[in-house]
Amino acid sequence: MSAKAKNTAKIYNWALLLIIVGVVVFVNIIGTFIYARIDMTEDERYSLSQGSIDFLEKMNPSDASLAKDAGTVNRLYLKIYLQGNLPAEIKRFRNAIEDKLMEFKEIAGDRIEYEFIDPTFGTEADQNLLKENLYNKGKGILPMEIIYQKDGGQNQMMLWPGAEIDYGGITKGYIQLLPGSPQGQPVQLSPEFSETTIQNSINNLEYMLVSALRKVIQKSKPRIAFIQGHGELREAETQRIRSLINDYYSVEDITLNDSLKALDGVKGVIIARPQTGFSDKDLY
Repeated sequence: MSAKAKNTAKIYNWALLLIIVGVVVFVNIIGTFIYARIDMTEDERYSLSQGSIDFLEKMNPSDASLAKDAGTVNRLYLKIYLQGNLPAEIKRFRNAIEDKLMEFKEIAGDRIEYEFIDPTFGTEADQNLLKENLYNKGKGILPMEIIYQKDGGQNQMMLWPGAEIDYGGITKGYIQLLPGSPQGQPVQLSPEFSETTIQNSINNLEYMLVSALRKVIQKSKPRIAFIQGHGELREAETQRIRSLINDYYSVEDITLNDSLKALDGVKGVIIARPQTGFSDKDLY
């Protein structure tokens, strides 16, 4: 090969290298401003549901068409207490939370902010105070004690697998992202635990996060009525369903007494296994 050909090849190789480096740098720069993930799963398990998208869009006042419906929405600030020297399985869960919150921010904008916090940071007194506040007499985040293998030995760690939600500068709620463990009964961080408990929690992240955020910013609860007077199930027999909807609805019992006016202002009714028929006045 002549000297001229060698120089041409060298120039070409350098130019190609510079182009590749330039593309990589450009993609990384764009990536700092734009977050997106393509969901290649058959059931689109990593795509946000339309209900979640609608909820997040209404939080973003930059969209003039939605701002009127959203009203004045304060910033929601989430503090997630999964940070530090975590086992690989827990770190995977922590990263899944961040991925989901980044998707939320793509839609809600700066109305959602979040921070990952290491609960083991600071002095022992600082840590104890934080843990006491997080536990909040059993109303906050429940701790999970885990046992895991590392460097050929067995290690033990106390996790606080949840998030604190601040709204308008005030703590308004908590999210339990992984189940707590009874005191003195640590959880073995096994492959089975990772494939079941952790993966199930990852699959349910969207529901857990959106439900908690919706509960915090909800100004008033729609009224839901259990119809009574026809031998329907008693309150004790419907306690389970009541507990599930009580966070989002104002639940009450209503007897029609031949007048549908009793349902004025009610957004929905539940008729739980009636034993007798309804009169025409009850129906119309």
